[in-house]
Amino acid sequence: MTQMRKPHCYFLVGLPGSGKSTWAEQRFLMPIVSSDKWVERLAEQLGKTYNEAFDSVIKEATQLFNKEIDALVEARRDFVWDQTNLTVKARAGKLSRLKNYEVIATVFEIEANELERRRAGRPEKTIPAHILKSMADTYQVPTTDEGFMKVNFIKE
Repeated sequence: MTQMRKPHCYFLVGLPGSGKSTWAEQRFLMPIVSSDKWVERLAEQLGKTYNEAFDSVIKEATQLFNKEIDALVEARRDFVWDQTNLTVKARAGKLSRLKNYEVIATVFEIEANELERRRAGRPEKTIPAHILKSMADTYQVPTTDEGFMKVNFIKE
């Protein structure tokens, strides 16, 4: 009897601007699912920038993101989950949706000065410094105890 291969989810973890999306786009031919991509698409439809549209589209973007995840899971497709995923609690809810998946976490660690340099180069997509600090302060290192098959670290 042949056993079916479990689908894989490559689960990205890191602060905004740490290189998650760029890294995934350079390495994967599978779907890369990102709530930011939905915000960007909806903003473009409105003729606005990410920053200008964020507050008015984030709810719809999140709904579309979740529908995309659900469709991929139902189809048992491999995919990349591209969000910050900074805390155990945030990851737990997402991992519960991936019960029949092999989930591999890829963690992006970045020096503060490099992160600041990258943020400065993204004026169309700004995150206030106090919010970024709060995100960094709540970060919890992912472990296999959470349900990840493997945890890889990328140092930028």
